[in-house]
Amino acid sequence: MAKRNRRFNAYKTDSYYGFSKEYPEGGKSPDGRYNKRVIKGKIFSGIKIFIAFALLFTFVYFSVTLMLDVSDLPIATQAPSDAEGGAAATPTEEETTPAPQETAVKGVYIQAGTFSTPEAAKEFAENAILKGINSVVIDMKNSDGTIAYPTAVAAAQDAEAAEGATENLSEILSALQDGGLDVIGVVNCFNDPLMARANTDMAVHYNNTNVLWIDNSLEKGGKPWLNPYSQDARNYLTDIIKEVAAMPVDRIILSGVQFPSGYSLDLATYDGEETGESRNQTLVSFIEQAESAAGEGKIIVSMTGDGAINGNSDLYDGNLLDSGISCAAPDMRLSQMKNVKLGDKTYASPASQADEFMPLAVSQLSQRAKVGGKEITLYPIIEADSLEDAQSTIDILKNNSIDGYILYNSNANYGF
Repeated sequence: MAKRNRRFNAYKTDSYYGFSKEYPEGGKSPDGRYNKRVIKGKIFSGIKIFIAFALLFTFVYFSVTLMLDVSDLPIATQAPSDAEGGAAATPTEEETTPAPQETAVKGVYIQAGTFSTPEAAKEFAENAILKGINSVVIDMKNSDGTIAYPTAVAAAQDAEAAEGATENLSEILSALQDGGLDVIGVVNCFNDPLMARANTDMAVHYNNTNVLWIDNSLEKGGKPWLNPYSQDARNYLTDIIKEVAAMPVDRIILSGVQFPSGYSLDLATYDGEETGESRNQTLVSFIEQAESAAGEGKIIVSMTGDGAINGNSDLYDGNLLDSGISCAAPDMRLSQMKNVKLGDKTYASPASQADEFMPLAVSQLSQRAKVGGKEITLYPIIEADSLEDAQSTIDILKNNSIDGYILYNSNANYGF
């Protein structure tokens, strides 16, 4: 039997693969048509594989890029607020630390010779703390010019200003601090008749003469004053302030930062005023000098209550609340106030109309301390025989956002 001619099986594909050099060539034969279909199929398959790889590459590329971009973003330290639809914010360590708050002065005035021993001073402090008092106010330089402690300032020694000083006053002050109280020393400034007599060049003069001007007749106790324009007077006072600041004293009240009060003010003349500096600016520059001597944050400036509310042209040539100070102790003792104008009404004797006068006066004082964009901390000086008697005034202060006060009575007996 003749051997049949074996033809290439057009449907058998296991011997060849597309694009192989052994791939049979042909024309119109079934084998040729098959080859064309195979070639087209292979090309289409290759295109599909290429597109798949391209899509995969694109996906991987953009995924990696997105992850890198996210990793470069800053790490959030605070969650979205509730208003933004997120959870409540988690505060950072810095945010959880409360800002330091100044403790309002709640003080009582005592005289330097009140305690004979440090132990008695410490006991007083411990009892005061139990009553809610946190400070004690003591005159370190009095309004008569005398000094309550042994001083090393030469001018004060020459004038024998500390002749009656309390020898152990530093120990007393330390004991008060040990008992828990802050100590606030008072330095009376230009109301200093002792130094004005001892050093007349520092004093206010009478009608451009060398005679000392006095604030009343001699028969009625008239006394001379230091001249705020005198640089020698200012240097003397700042030497005392610096010395007091170095003692066991936390803060210093400057009292008597003013031009004189009294009679015949039109005949009082001030060497140095001819320079043209205003009286108000002279007082302001002294306060700045005192702050530099005492150290930052130690100075509280006292003034009359009427002068704090309405200003005073004779004493301050304006208002010391406008002097850039941060803390003030206006004297709101009714016994020291007269002819005070509040709105359209003048109170000739505020003490006789206390129930009406005090709320209005404190309200205006509080508002005046906020003028000029800077709120001044107020520690008003008030008067009562005990803490219990002072409570109604303290409540008035609180109702006007004034938390601090300095309670005064001449006997320094406050019921504890």
